[in-house]
Amino acid sequence: MDEAVKCSRIALMRNGRILANDSPAGILENFQCPVYSIKTENPHVLYHALKEEMPEKNIQLFADSIIVTDHPGWGAEKINALLKKMQFELQAEKTDPVLENVFLDLMNNGE
Repeated sequence: MDEAVKCSRIALMRNGRILANDSPAGILENFQCPVYSIKTENPHVLYHALKEEMPEKNIQLFADSIIVTDHPGWGAEKINALLKKMQFELQAEKTDPVLENVFLDLMNNGE
């Protein structure tokens, strides 16, 4: 997806179906869901715990971080409260979405 931001127009597709078709900036501008990043030394443990506790969320594993696409909107406060309740001393921080977040969210939500 790094190369895609250099293009003037892209189409995000799955199984031959176009999920989005616009400039990279246009696709990102139209993505209205807040995205949160949670950095951790044990990303796989946190990933599986969050998938169990938040099945309605799009949760992605990226290197040493978990990315949560927040719809329906919980907000950082509720996500952080859940982390604390689960005994993870971590903080969710709002981050700008990248095309990969958008693509995975569109795939998972059948848009």
